[in-house]
Amino acid sequence: MRAGLRLIGLALALLVSGCDDDQKKPDPAPAQRAAGPAPGRPNQVERRNFVWRLVPPTEALETVEQALSHRELPSRATLDVASLVAGFVYDVPAPRDAPYDVHTTLLRSPWNESGWLLHVAVRSADGSKLTNLTSDEGVAIEFDPTEVARARPIGGDRVAMSADGKLAQTLYELTPARPWAQRRDARAQIHLGTVQLHWRTASANEPSSLARAIAVTAVDDVEKIDSETRFAIAAAAFGLVLRGDRAVRDFDYSDVEMLAAPPAARDPDGRRARMLAAVRSADHTVSGVPERSRE
Repeated sequence: MRAGLRLIGLALALLVSGCDDDQKKPDPAPAQRAAGPAPGRPNQVERRNFVWRLVPPTEALETVEQALSHRELPSRATLDVASLVAGFVYDVPAPRDAPYDVHTTLLRSPWNESGWLLHVAVRSADGSKLTNLTSDEGVAIEFDPTEVARARPIGGDRVAMSADGKLAQTLYELTPARPWAQRRDARAQIHLGTVQLHWRTASANEPSSLARAIAVTAVDDVEKIDSETRFAIAAAAFGLVLRGDRAVRDFDYSDVEMLAAPPAARDPDGRRARMLAAVRSADHTVSGVPERSRE
């Protein structure tokens, strides 16, 4: 019987020793989780390939105006930056010899002196619309890693079309892989990447495609860009400030107004004046509220 008790005691000792060893071993899971983004959630900052998800616009300006009429700011859930940019009439030239064309502008960010903005607009010919580009790879943008270290789409991959379906545009915040404004020839074009368009028409058996190089000159002052691009940037800035986006933490409603006011002089339907009024109303609303609340 004593022998049996000794065997039981030895087994218990071994069991306790094994538990202690397990407690001393580090859990590999935290190290594995820290090594990279979670599965299925790619690091958005390091992406250099983007595919537009073209969608019809929502009534973003009306949503902002309705909230401000109650002396409130729109919630993040209801504020659609992409549709806010798309909700105005822009004078962008239509292509003459192709069904689609791409327009690009690179400028130093108005709200981040060390960053840059790339404005990309896709315009259809007068006799066609962008709806043929709404496939999975309708509009694809690939940035050159030797020129672009980081890229972030303002408003995400969702890009709203204009009300007539002929124009879609968005902005990318870019971090250069090497300085763009300090090159020997400041007027030389910088090749940032490529825009690929893919579409299919009912009369064609095979899909068609068009590639455009993103060859741009770095503009260091927003005063030097065309008024239509400037207003699109102002509309995006308004949306970002309303959302409390960290990218515009040093940019306020008065800055948005200064950015939007000059191009708002061309206002064929009065909507640009309405946005300026909304900018001023938002400024007054914020000045009367100690702290912004978000749903």
